[in-house]
Amino acid sequence: MRIFYDGFIYDYQAHGGINRYFNEIIARLPEDAIPAVSTYLGRRENWPAHPRLQPVHSKPLARWPALRGLRDLMMKTRVAMTRTDVMHPTFYQMLTPGGARGLRGRVVVTVMDMIHEIYGALIDPDGAVARAKAECIGRADAILCISENTRTDLVERFPSAEAKCRVTPLASSMSVDDELAANAPKPARPYFLHVGGRETYKNFTQLLRTWARFQDLRPDVHLLVVGRQWLASEQKLLEALQIEGSVRHCGPADDAQLAVLYRQSLALIYPSLYEGFGIPPLEAMRCGTAVICTRKSSLPEVCGEAALYFDPEDDDSLLSRMIEHADSEDLRAACIVRGQAQARLFSWERTAGQTIDTYCQLSAKGAE
Repeated sequence: MRIFYDGFIYDYQAHGGINRYFNEIIARLPEDAIPAVSTYLGRRENWPAHPRLQPVHSKPLARWPALRGLRDLMMKTRVAMTRTDVMHPTFYQMLTPGGARGLRGRVVVTVMDMIHEIYGALIDPDGAVARAKAECIGRADAILCISENTRTDLVERFPSAEAKCRVTPLASSMSVDDELAANAPKPARPYFLHVGGRETYKNFTQLLRTWARFQDLRPDVHLLVVGRQWLASEQKLLEALQIEGSVRHCGPADDAQLAVLYRQSLALIYPSLYEGFGIPPLEAMRCGTAVICTRKSSLPEVCGEAALYFDPEDDDSLLSRMIEHADSEDLRAACIVRGQAQARLFSWERTAGQTIDTYCQLSAKGAE
């Protein structure tokens, strides 16, 4: 079986959740499968691994706008010359000229979320990604949704796609290296942890507002933030709330560092209003960390009964959860036990197996 992956996501970014998703799928393809990944930039950091992987490489020529037509023609020719049974783009926008219309044969599309439709004015103001997504959904022979919530949101907006949808939940490979954790410096103060994006729908401002009140009640506890550097607006808010001293930015962290940060924290606080899946809470549970999050979108699917939930419209709700976790070792221990059991429900083997089943079904139909 030959699977072609339009490699837009690998040229667009070196790291990211989508990159990891496709890397985990490709690594678990059968040994007799032949995956091909298109690229302008070649084998970059975090390139997928498979013994029979074939790069469909075309020079970018992007520095010379007058040559972009030639660039597209070269890529179109390379893609057309690549034998394939199934095509699976890594993103809705593509390197393949013509986008979804340029895909041949049987097509699988993964829909991570409907955030470009729900929060389009914030993250997709010109609607470019939403339009590309709609074309992919219309062109797809099978649609993989990473959560039931994503499937529900998709079908609400594209009812005709329902019969093509299948839920294939994500997973996390993160775990704590016991030796690394044992040798890691002990934190000077107990801390809560925030991991991931902080844009508007991530609801990070509620956490900072509530933290200002929590700091007055438990001044010995800090908040550690992992992710991109502070925006100027965030720095101003920290100063206005007078919490710069108890909120510490850690910058980015690799998996090993992040696993230790999870393990040593009182809990992960995840105030997001919308997630296609929600990898940080799953990572936290795998690493033996309690989770405090909203009961929104896909988060109840991921966390089950293991998390402590709060109302994103009620700061008192979040404050009470933070106080409970800071003050009760028994509560944290119970949440950790439930979380580790919940995390075992998700695996990349399951995700890859369901995806490969879809490839095989479409490939068999194509051979009829």
